[in-house]
Amino acid sequence: MAVSKRLCGQVIRSNSIIPEYKRTPKFDRFLLLTDTVLFVIINLKSNILAEESGILIVAIFYRGAGIGTYWHTHDARQTGFIAHAPQMQATVDQLMLHIARGTVNSPFISLTRSYGIALNYANFFGTEVPTREYPAYVYEIEVNEPIPPELKLLDPIKEVAPILPQPLGIHPPYQHDGGPAFLLGIVDPINMRKFLTQHAPQPPASAGTPRTPNLTIALETLVRTLRDAEILAEGKIPENCVNHRFEVY
Repeated sequence: MAVSKRLCGQVIRSNSIIPEYKRTPKFDRFLLLTDTVLFVIINLKSNILAEESGILIVAIFYRGAGIGTYWHTHDARQTGFIAHAPQMQATVDQLMLHIARGTVNSPFISLTRSYGIALNYANFFGTEVPTREYPAYVYEIEVNEPIPPELKLLDPIKEVAPILPQPLGIHPPYQHDGGPAFLLGIVDPINMRKFLTQHAPQPPASAGTPRTPNLTIALETLVRTLRDAEILAEGKIPENCVNHRFEVY
């Protein structure tokens, strides 16, 4: 595995342990060379261990930026990515609101494993339709081990799963009770909305009130996460993790 040209993982710096009064220009040059050698050795060792163990230590993510959105008018290659409300506590409730309700004030940054998903957001979730003269953007983000200390990556499925009720628990189930097409309405509530409004089937001779199927925020979060191949970032994605910004239309 080749070493990335723009590694964004945590770096151990040798000059952080040298007192300022003992440093000279010549010694600083020596430290710079030492830092470079350490940087290459650490990442080469990580890559070799990854190949031997089969663990993926370099991951590629994408984020779409439609025309008129914040990351369309601000270049993350220069600033990195940061959430709208990084000071907020990152709870599971906030995570579900971020994904299922599209909450803007959130401590999370949405990423996707799929270029196609990012492309869809860039093309259809802006204030204008992108053109060759005025394109939208898809960012490519690369994160490698060791992960930057100011960044944490979360799999929403794993974060939500521990809070789901047990099958025999006293809490209402997170599962829906509609037909199989009900999930299509969750996946695409604009074009498949009719499946959200259909009455839930009931057993014969049932006197239950006609109603739509149960839809919990937990289920909506799980379905949307799978639909968007979504990973959440908590903290800051450094600018050196942002490899590319593709123009799309």
